[in-house]
Amino acid sequence: MMEHGTNYSFFIEALQPLTFHSVKELSDRFISELSEEERIKLFDELKRSGNLQETEPQLSAYLYAFGDMQEARLQKAYARLPESFFSGEIEWIDYGCGQGLGAMVYHDFLQARNLTSSVRRFTLIDPSERCLQRAALHVRRFFPHSEIRTVCKYIDELTTDDLFSGNQSRTLHLLSNLPGMAVHTVECLVDVMTTMSEGYHQFVCVGPYYGNSPERMTRLDTLIERMEIPLETVVAEDWGDEQFVPGQAWTCALRIFAKGGGDLKSETPSEAQPVSPVGSAEVPESESPTQVSSDDDQEKKSKIEQILEALNDPEEPEYVAQLRAEAEQNESRSQNRLGYLYDVGKDVFQNDAEAVRWYRRAAAQGYAMAQYNLGNHYLAGRGVPQDYGEAIKWYRRAAEQDILPAMNNLGVIYATGQGVKRNETEAIKWYRKAAQKGDQTAIRNLQKRGISL
Repeated sequence: MMEHGTNYSFFIEALQPLTFHSVKELSDRFISELSEEERIKLFDELKRSGNLQETEPQLSAYLYAFGDMQEARLQKAYARLPESFFSGEIEWIDYGCGQGLGAMVYHDFLQARNLTSSVRRFTLIDPSERCLQRAALHVRRFFPHSEIRTVCKYIDELTTDDLFSGNQSRTLHLLSNLPGMAVHTVECLVDVMTTMSEGYHQFVCVGPYYGNSPERMTRLDTLIERMEIPLETVVAEDWGDEQFVPGQAWTCALRIFAKGGGDLKSETPSEAQPVSPVGSAEVPESESPTQVSSDDDQEKKSKIEQILEALNDPEEPEYVAQLRAEAEQNESRSQNRLGYLYDVGKDVFQNDAEAVRWYRRAAAQGYAMAQYNLGNHYLAGRGVPQDYGEAIKWYRRAAEQDILPAMNNLGVIYATGQGVKRNETEAIKWYRKAAQKGDQTAIRNLQKRGISL
C-alpha cells in the first residue's frame, strides 16, 4: 500500500534537499495559497474528523497545523535513546503512523548526529488508508533500502501477526498520543505486546501532556506497569505550556523504556538543542483547556488562528448531540458509545453515573459490549454500589455473546472468590473458553496454572 502516480508523489521523488521540513513546505505552500474562507472550512473539517486525515487537503492541513510541534517532540524523544541503540540494524513499528512523520524526523536526527543506524523493516499502522499510502511513500523516499509493511487497522484490532516477524533483532516501538487513547485500546495493545518475540524492544511514547487531566496520563502508567518495566529504568519527562519550546503553547510527555536485550548500555546521548519552529510557526497547540486568553487577545487573533488553536479541543458538541439523539431513540449501539464517552471522559466530562445509565439502557436491549461494560462498573463499584452478583449476571450475558474479556473476568471472579465461593474448576472453565477464542489475558491466566491449550 503506497501512494503512486499522483502529483504529490512526483514532487517527493524529485525533492531536494530531503528533510522533514522540505516535505512540510509542500503542505505549507498549498495551505498558504488558499483563501481565508477555504482555510477556515478546511480546518473546521479537520477538527470535526478528530484529526483523522482521509483526503489530500486534510493531509496538508495536518502537517501545516501540527508538523513543527510533532517534530519538536520526536527530536526530544530520540535524543533520549541509548547511544548504543544506534550502532546496528533495527526494526521499526509505528503505531498510528499518520504520514510517516516519525520516520522522517528519525532520518533527520541520524543525519544531524552523523549516526549510521539502519532500519531493516518498517511496520506502519494507521486506520486511514490514505495516510498509510502517504506514509509508505515518505518512508520509501527517506529509507529506500528498507522493507515496508502497512497495516490498516485501529490499534485495538491488532494481532501478533501484524507486528512481529520472528526476527530477534532490535525493535523500536513508536507510540504517539498514548494519553489520548481509550483505556480499552491500551489494554488491547498491552495484550498484543506481551506476546513479543525475544530480543531487544525499545519503546518511545511521545505525545501531549494533559496536566489538567491526570486520568489521561495514567494510560502511560498502565502500559509500563503491564509490561512489567522497572520504574527506575524509565525516562519520564513532562512539559506544560511554554515549558517545552519557549514562546510556543506546546506540551510534551515522554516515556522511554526498553524490554529485553540486556546487552545494550543504558547511557543516553547528550541533550539535543531546543528545537525552534521553522518560519512564522503561527500554530500554537491547544491541548490544555485551562489555557485562557483575554478578550483583547482573542480579538487580535485572526479567525484562522482561533480555529487552529481549537483543533485539539476535546469538546465536539455536534457529534455528541447527534449521538445523544440516537441514544434517546433507543439505538443500543449509540447508547453504549455515549456511555463509553462518559466512562473515559472523551468529548464530555467524565461521569460514572451517566456512563452506567447509558450502559444499562443498551444492556437491557441485549447489546453485548454494554453488558460487559455494565459488569465492569458493578465489579468496581463505579457509578453504582459494588455488587458482585450483578457483575456476574452481566458478565455471563456478555459471555454468552462471545465477549472474551467477560469470559476472562468470570474466571478471575471464581479464581479469587469475589462475591462467590472460590472455585478453581469454574475459573479454568471460563479461562479456557476465552483462551480458545484467542484472548491473550486468559491464555496467560492458564499458563500461570501450567495449563496450555
